[in-house]
Amino acid sequence: MRQLLVMENAEMAQTLIDYLKTQQIPCHLNLSEYGAEIWLEDEQKLQQAELEIRRFMAEPGHPRYRSASWQVGQSSLKLGTSGLSGVWSNVILHAGPLTLVIAALAIVIYLSGFFGYEQQLFYALSFHTRLEALWSWQIWRYISPALFHFSLMALVFNLLWWWYFGGMIERHKGSLRLLWLLVLGAGISNMVQFLVSGPAFGGLSGVVYVLLGYVWWSHWLDRDSPFSFPKGLVILMLVWLVLGFFDFFSPSLANAAHLTGLVVGCLEALVEQKLHRKSR
Repeated sequence: MRQLLVMENAEMAQTLIDYLKTQQIPCHLNLSEYGAEIWLEDEQKLQQAELEIRRFMAEPGHPRYRSASWQVGQSSLKLGTSGLSGVWSNVILHAGPLTLVIAALAIVIYLSGFFGYEQQLFYALSFHTRLEALWSWQIWRYISPALFHFSLMALVFNLLWWWYFGGMIERHKGSLRLLWLLVLGAGISNMVQFLVSGPAFGGLSGVVYVLLGYVWWSHWLDRDSPFSFPKGLVILMLVWLVLGFFDFFSPSLANAAHLTGLVVGCLEALVEQKLHRKSR
């Protein structure tokens, strides 16, 4: 067994490993304090592996590498270490500071409800209660409902997707871009949900669909986009969105926020792509 190279981007390293596997060059990923380590399992393949690595480094965005990941059928980030420390290593490596801070806030707010603060927190964080209040000074109410969750299942579901999509965006586009998507997406999706059902809603799901739409359409509009994810993931999320409108899971799902968030994310990716082309 031989170490081939160490990369800072674990997602890119996994993409390379997936491609090498399609070329009959078995490798595995190990996440350490030094970064994402790529280890060659058969040293007889060393010369071939080094050649493919040089090709990859010259054009990492080539479609051949994304299609290889889909063929292998693996997600873009794998556990390369064992045990609890390995899990936490992946959490930290995949997510940026804003991703982790928002997740921590949502967890703290949810746990505070077990100490008798649920009603006070909902009153403080919920959306405006009437149309006349939309122009009040309490502007945080456009965003803060995203941090409040009514059930553990909703919290876990939303945070998993927030960590996956938010971490991906923050790594490739930076914390400011993720913050903009959070503020824009939460504000608009919360407004639409309020107009449809009133102020009794909460959760990050609207923002999650903003991130999904942004990542999906960024990749759709630009095949050299740094975002990479399994094809079936978009289908799964879209099916979940459609079933929500039929009350398949629960009548309390913020369906209007989900649909609005998806549209906002797609439009944001479209606008960003057009601005990028004009700047060339």
